[in-house]
Amino acid sequence: MPTIHWDTIEGMEAHERNGVPNKLVRRAIISDLGNYFGDVRVVNEAYQFLTSLGVVNRSQAYPGSGMILTERNLRLMDGEQRKVEAEIVYEPAGKTEDAFAFHVETNLSQTDTQVDRYGNQILVTHTYADDAPEHAGETIRQGGSVSVMVPQTTIRAEGFLYCYYPILITSKWTGAINSVPWIGGAAYTWLCTEVSAKPESFETDIAPIWRFTFEFQHNWFGWIPQAIFIDPETGKAPADIVAGTGTALVDWYSSADFNSLFPV
Repeated sequence: MPTIHWDTIEGMEAHERNGVPNKLVRRAIISDLGNYFGDVRVVNEAYQFLTSLGVVNRSQAYPGSGMILTERNLRLMDGEQRKVEAEIVYEPAGKTEDAFAFHVETNLSQTDTQVDRYGNQILVTHTYADDAPEHAGETIRQGGSVSVMVPQTTIRAEGFLYCYYPILITSKWTGAINSVPWIGGAAYTWLCTEVSAKPESFETDIAPIWRFTFEFQHNWFGWIPQAIFIDPETGKAPADIVAGTGTALVDWYSSADFNSLFPV
């Protein structure tokens, strides 16, 4: 049965930059490995032993450090047949390829709206002349619509995930809206519009690693579709339209807690 002794060679090594820890290195000796007489299988067994201890790339966090394991480097010790020197490297989760990197782009897009920025219905009033051929002297109040420019923010998140079947992730997230507030946006204002996955590595201790790219678009008015009654005579919404009767929210998109995968 292999045994491990931590920090007995050079001890723990910590790096800090501008007052912020950015690297932690631990070293260990793994002994009592199989009788392979220096064969590469000795190193493979050492990797498997580290995995059995939970020391697995991209998954283990070092307690109290805010860092995750990013490297496991092994070296057969000089003059030894069954001993391996292990170097375990931890780096800040937000500064490694394990964390999702966000790219943000915002521009203006044109849209038509029948409500103002606060959700109030736009209303207009007109009084016809007394000699008008129709509606003479009558005052009509009706809903109006305007064409406006609104900020359109697109976020792309790139990172790595372990999975055997990436299609399960792409199909779950594509077309989903956020069920709770996320990145400063209210619930149901973010829509995942695209997800792609490319194989990164199949030589892992657990499931294969895939490089995922997620794309999200923000809608100030929310992504839940709303149907509005239109007066067939005027082609506009009535001024006295009743929410929930003359309007209806349509349950179309699936929803997900975006913070579960992207805790920002």
